[in-house]
Amino acid sequence: MEIPTRKHVAIHTINNALSFRLYFHPQGDYLAVMNEYKEKKTTKHSVELFNTKKQQIPHQKILINREVLEFHGCYWEPNFSKLAIHTLSKRIVEAGKKDYTLDATRNGIDIYEIIEDPLKGFIYKTIGFLASERISGFNWSGAGDIFNTFETETAKTTVNFYMINLETTTAVASA
Repeated sequence: MEIPTRKHVAIHTINNALSFRLYFHPQGDYLAVMNEYKEKKTTKHSVELFNTKKQQIPHQKILINREVLEFHGCYWEPNFSKLAIHTLSKRIVEAGKKDYTLDATRNGIDIYEIIEDPLKGFIYKTIGFLASERISGFNWSGAGDIFNTFETETAKTTVNFYMINLETTTAVASA
């Protein structure tokens, strides 16, 4: 009988961290780590990505450049390499654009694709951002490339279905 042993593969140190949350890809290919940290008396958030398929465990960092009030989670596409990050953030009104809501916060989903580039190696690409004040949930389809959001108002919940086309992300239907 052989007793299993642990083999130390790689180490990555993250400084000034306040809290972590780990999100493994369903196939075990990637690890996303939500990192809440302090930088010059300001609390910031990032998602640290690790490629667990490679021997040296390469690392990338997605900075969330908004004031995050609540981090809802990271959602991996089940069979492929897309990642959705759901946050509640302080609303930022862009100059010259009208803001039709009085809400000071907004929920949002940032969607990224993890890519193995032959020259750059392990990188990520931003697919898009879905902003809504009412998003209360997010799910990927089992086959991938289709996701749905739940938007909750006072007396109703709307289920929206979206299909990811790498040129554009379009709404498929609302139920």
